Amino acid sequence: MPVDYQRVPTGNIVLSMRQQGKPGVAVYQSAQEIETLKRQAASRGEPWVGLFVSHFATCPNASKHRKR
Repeated sequence: MPVDYQRVPTGNIVLSMRQQGKPGVAVYQSAQEIETLKRQAASRGEPWVGLFVSHFATCPNASKHRKR
């Protein structure tokens, strides 16, 4: 899934790595799931990377790319 490059505090997409050498994964998360992920990262002393937004939601040319 394409995501916008900039992090957004109100985003709902978390980027995560699968395995070394494989591409990452964009995963939709609910607000409750995001809070859980933030707490888990803090408890492990890991930095919170941030949230992103799907490019499908912000693309000014979205109508040109939609299929019926």
